[in-house]
Amino acid sequence: MGVLIPKLHSLHISFPLVHSSEHHFKSIQKSIHFATKKMKQQFTCAALFSITFSLFALFSSYAQETKSETIQSTSKIQLKPFDGIIVAGYIDKGAFLNFTGPNISFTHKSSKIILGMLPSLRYKEDHGVFKNSPVTPNLGVGLTYCYKKIAIQVPLYYNAKTATANGRWNLGIGIGMRLK
Repeated sequence: MGVLIPKLHSLHISFPLVHSSEHHFKSIQKSIHFATKKMKQQFTCAALFSITFSLFALFSSYAQETKSETIQSTSKIQLKPFDGIIVAGYIDKGAFLNFTGPNISFTHKSSKIILGMLPSLRYKEDHGVFKNSPVTPNLGVGLTYCYKKIAIQVPLYYNAKTATANGRWNLGIGIGMRLK
């Protein structure tokens, strides 16, 4: 069936008829599904950053001790199992929260460069038919730069091969603070 448009210089155009109530219902259903999906993503990101900033506030009193820090006049390289740095950031359409793990660090005055492993929690919504948990433990590797109590990090995390995608390394960016 179709609606016939009057002749315009011998040109016939027809449009299919659609049941307006059924079409309207489907478009509303799609809109609700899309809005719900967006709200879940926004809630997940908001929850992650709320938790992160709550942790920062909790540990800030520990990190900002009243003792004056002595600035080291010499540079040194150290091997450490834990550095007391917490970082949150963005990677592969999701977020992460990590604590620096075993590492090699180079310290010069108030600056510190760290290359090490990053035990992490990754937050990412899975859009597949069979879904993973939105929060997964993960071990990454990365470079962290600290100046006094502020840390900037460039982590690398590996996503394993799945039935639909090859395994690959993902580069991210994060910001955090030193607790020690």
